[in-house]
Amino acid sequence: MVSISAARHPEDPIAASRDFTAQAIEDRVGTPSNVVFASDDVRATFRELADRGVKFVAEPEEQPWGTFATFSDPDGNEFVLSSRH
Repeated sequence: MVSISAARHPEDPIAASRDFTAQAIEDRVGTPSNVVFASDDVRATFRELADRGVKFVAEPEEQPWGTFATFSDPDGNEFVLSSRH
């Protein structure tokens, strides 16, 4: 299972002051992002998504805090799939 959640409050003054128009963020297309998808089992989710054609930058990696794998979208933006031990 993959879950998605927003970390900021809709009335966050910092988020409200940012320009999120296409022109303002165009230079970030195709770069790593700060978006992390939580998974109960990174290795199983990795296999499922890879079988569906998702391009992973590397195989899942174990760390003391958990497991993660990085994948990219068709524009080259990178995202992290992560789980804790």
